[in-house]
Parts: sequence; C-alpha cells; structure tokens
Amino acid sequence: MRNVLIIEDNIKQRNYIVDTARDINPSIGIFETGSGRRAYEILMSKDMDAFFIDIQLEDYCGIELAKEIRKIQHYKFVPIVFITGVASREIIAFHEVHCYDYIIKPFSKNKLEEVLKSILVDYVNQTIEEVINIEIEYKGVKQIVNTSDILFVEVKNRKILITSKYEEIPYKHMALTTFHKTLPEFFIQVHQSFSVNGNYIKKCDFVLKAIWLNGSKLPIPIGIKYTKQLKEYLNGRT
Repeated sequence: MRNVLIIEDNIKQRNYIVDTARDINPSIGIFETGSGRRAYEILMSKDMDAFFIDIQLEDYCGIELAKEIRKIQHYKFVPIVFITGVASREIIAFHEVHCYDYIIKPFSKNKLEEVLKSILVDYVNQTIEEVINIEIEYKGVKQIVNTSDILFVEVKNRKILITSKYEEIPYKHMALTTFHKTLPEFFIQVHQSFSVNGNYIKKCDFVLKAIWLNGSKLPIPIGIKYTKQLKEYLNGRT
C-alpha cells in the first residue's frame, strides 16, 4: 500500500483534506497529525510516498520540517505539497525545498481535488516501471527528474533547458542529439533545438510547421528535416 502523510494543525481543515483524499483514492494509506514532531516520528516509522504540510504548524515551521525531510535519503525526491495562508511564502518553498505544489488557504474544493488527484492518482499510483528518472547535475547541485513530467527539452543560448510541468531546469552545454539519447522512447526530436514528450502532443500543423503541447501555451517549431520522422512517430501511436 502507498502512504501519504497530511500535516495540518487546523483539525477542521485536516479532516476535510483527509476525507477528500479518501474519496479520490480509497486504497491509499493516509496518516495525519497537526504536530511537526509527531509527523517526524510517523515518517521515520512508516514509508511515505507524499507529504502535505501546513507551513505554519502548532509546534514547528512547515518549511523547516520539509528541509529535515529532504535530508533523509529515502525522501529526497518524494513529492511535498505545502498548505499555506501566506501567498508570498510558496515561492520560498519552491526554491528551498523543491516542493511539488502548494495550496493557498482558503482553498477551493476544485483546487484541492486537482492537487490531491495529481498526487494520489497520477503520481502515487504509478508503478516503479512507469517512472523513468534521470539525474541532472548543474553547478554542483544534483536533481532527479521524472521524465514523465518533462514537456520538452530545448537548446537555449547553447545550453540544455528542460521544461517540466512544474519548472524550468537549466543544464550544461551539450548537443541536443546527445541529451536526447538519455531520454525514453516517448520523446521525439522535432527541431534541431527541440525534443518533445510525445505524451503531451496536442496538435501538429505541418503547414505552419508548429507543434502544440498540453501544459505549454507557445508553439514549438518543426524542422523540415524532422518532419518525416515526426509523421512516422505520430502514425505509430495511432
């Protein structure tokens, strides 16, 4: 069984999150507490697959708790969702802890369900075989990236730039053809400067020579010499 830990000191809000989570995925093991200290005890005794953390806990700062969680190797890349009533602090959370997402109080039912579903269904229920990670190291900082979250990769100012559903990740100087070889087979190079995740392709226009992806507003150019292989790729998926 997959487990998640919900850490929220407002009992009413915690119960609402727990009940909504159980409705979305009844097979998930849900642990809950309002205490940072108790949360730490739970996560050390049980394997957790995701965390929902209130930034302002009764006995602890949620961001500091998340930093402690990240120091544990087992939880280095486990999704963390922050619950916050302070809109400015989610930016700090993203940069310092590399959190998965955040919910701003008072949160709407739609937003809560959207975030919970992305964790409890789209992420937590993935099998190990479906998760293909690559390790990125840039300026001494290592990061594990789930390739399923990558929308596209481009060469910008002669450097690799990875655009995922959640962020842009700069990487080192490297030819796109070289980096493309490290990606799973559902990626297709469509231009000398772009490789896209085929699972996000929404529309291809071979007259305008452009491709649109779910999750990205701007079109991506299709290079003339890549047109044939892109058509073959799309035909092979139908």
